[in-house]
Formats: sequence, C-alpha cells, structure tokens
Amino acid sequence: MGQEEVCIMKKAAVLALVFVLAAACALCVTACGEDGDDGNGETQSFDPALQQQLQDTLEKIMVDNGIPGAMVYVEVPGEGKWEAALGLSDVEAERAMDLADSYRVGSITKTFVATIILQLVEEGLLSLDDTLASLAVEPAVPAGDEITLRMLLNHTSGLFEYTSDESFQAMQQEDPLRKWAPGELVAFAADNEPYFAPGEGWQYSNTNFILQGIIIEQLTGNQLADEIASRITGPLELSRTFLPSQPEMSGEHSHGYLYARDLGDAEGGGGDEFTDVTNTFDPSWAWAAGAMVSDLADLKIWVKALAEGDLLSDGLQQQRLTTVEAWQGSDYGLGIAEYAGFWGHPGDLPGFSSAMMYNPGSGAIIILTLNKNPNETGFAAYATFTEFVEILFPTPNEESE
Repeated sequence: MGQEEVCIMKKAAVLALVFVLAAACALCVTACGEDGDDGNGETQSFDPALQQQLQDTLEKIMVDNGIPGAMVYVEVPGEGKWEAALGLSDVEAERAMDLADSYRVGSITKTFVATIILQLVEEGLLSLDDTLASLAVEPAVPAGDEITLRMLLNHTSGLFEYTSDESFQAMQQEDPLRKWAPGELVAFAADNEPYFAPGEGWQYSNTNFILQGIIIEQLTGNQLADEIASRITGPLELSRTFLPSQPEMSGEHSHGYLYARDLGDAEGGGGDEFTDVTNTFDPSWAWAAGAMVSDLADLKIWVKALAEGDLLSDGLQQQRLTTVEAWQGSDYGLGIAEYAGFWGHPGDLPGFSSAMMYNPGSGAIIILTLNKNPNETGFAAYATFTEFVEILFPTPNEESE
C-alpha cells in the first residue's frame, strides 16, 4: 500500500551492518536447501549460478536501500526452488530473519477483500454494476451514482486517495495510534476533487477498498475480519493470516523500519534516525486497503488459490482476471495485478514492502518481503519480483546475448 515518492540518504553504519549480516545469513539458510529432493525425485534447488544470480539481485536491492532483512520464496516446477531468510528481523536485538516470521502484508489485503466482494456477487447479493448510490453507502462520495463496484475493484473510480489528504496526514502524525472509523477515511477522499470521471482513467486509490470493506460489513452484518476468517483463511487453513484490530504484533514476527524523516514530520524533524515502526500505527488507518498480517507459508497457498480461482466460479474468476492497463508494465483486474503472466499483488506500507505473484501456466511462485519501506527503489519488493522474472524467464533476445 502507499504511493510514496521518496529520496532516502542511507547511513553508512547501518548499511555496513545490513550487508554483512544479510550475506552471512543468506549463505547459511540457502545452503540448507541445496542438492536435495522432496521425496518424489523432484529437484529442490536451482542451478547454482541461477540461484546466485537471484540472491545477488535481492542483496543489491537490500544494500542499495539499507534494508535490514528479507524473506524470499521462489519456485519454478521442474526447475528448482529457493527459499531463504536474509539479514535481520529485529535490528536492536540482532535477531536474524526467520522463514516462520509473520509480517504486515500491506495491499495484499486487497486480494482478500476483493474475493469476498466477488463471492457476494456470486451469491446474488451484489452486482458488479451496482453503484455506490444504489447501495446507500455512507459517507457519500462525488459521482456516487456513477461509480460501480467494478470501478472500485479495478481502480477506475477516480476517487481521491485518502492518505494523500493533508488533514489526514497531520492527524495521523499527531496521533498514529488513533482508531479510525472507515467512514472517517472515506470522508477525507470525499472532500477532494476526483482524479477523473468514473471509468475514464486508472488511478490506484486505497479509498476504493475502504469502501468495499464498508459494503461487506453493511451487507453481511459482520466484521470484515470475521468475513475474511470464515470465507478465506478458515477454509484454506491459513493459520497465521488475519486482519488485526490492535497495533501490537504477537508471536515471532519481522519488525519493520524506516528513516525518521519518512514519518512525515510536519515540523521538519526526524532525519536519519533508523526507526522501528512495527507497532507505531493503529491498523485501522489502512483497514480493508492494507492492514493484514500473514507469513510466507500462508501466502504460498493463498496466491495460488487466488490466481486459479479456487474460491470462485469459473465465470467470476474470468471477471476477476479481466484487466485494464495500470502501472509499471502491469495490468490490473478486480483486486489483482498481472505482470508477464504472473498474478498477485504488491503490498507496501510504512516499514514493509512485499509482493506475492503466481504464474498459472508454469506454476511458478515468487513471494518477497523486505522489512524497510519507503525506499529509493519504489515498491522495492515488486521491483525485485520483476527482476526475478527477467532472470527466470528471459526473452529470446536476452538468452542470445
């Protein structure tokens, strides 16, 4: 989640520590997974040169951006698998990243919310052509009589991004543990002019998914967290995936970091202090747009189920995968992004940058999380994913060079 445009000057001491520990930890973890099989004669590791290329790519992103730690899972059936934890999960405690650590997944949350909306469509309780006005969604937004559910799902509504509102930013900075009501967040968007008329463009806006969360609760009479549990995480046995109601993370988890200046101090404070923001914000500020927590094991299951439509009819899945042109070479469907045949979603919010992507044709999975955000490399996890795709699936011209 988030659309920060940042320029970060890295602290030399932090970079040195990150580089040494990341390299050492990566060598330890990846060595444990080499030259084995899964009991069925299937190779578990990539060609060493290819795996080293993947690792070098990830470590460069980490060092260039001063990222303390990362987790990665890459699998191409018939070719290999690489799963690794690199660097530090907790800088102060010098705790190494662990593959079992949970983390904040940001806008990956949108894939869960969109799935519930589509299930409600399948159940006949909604239509993709329903407008906000026809659903009596409050608070009212500009052009609510023209904005449809489909437009919310694929970011063609034109609604203003509530996190870009200066009043919201000031209030969030003054009290980051404030409990936000979803309607309060939508009101910030409603107070601003839309980016364009409904259906006349594409602009990523978290407001679209806050509204979907409101619709889900309004229609079902249940809390969004409960609907996620009963409809998705329960049936798929995603035991560590949930929508939190409190800022504190529990159990083994990755910490998230940024530089103090990236907290947006209106008085010009902050600076180069490396700051742990794991428990700094109440999750209600992101809610249906980006507040969920998960881990690698659960996301391996979820990204495949998402892209293959395990929880939807074939017809609704086809609707989900109908895309419009979006950003950074990607297309966007109904709460799902597509890049080079991979389907899934990035997730960026303060302290964490993540991506989960699946290619139905090859069965390839790429999942990444980095525990610092924002970064000079915008959407750092997603940027790493795109580099991995180029390495794993080079074009004919690239192969011949």
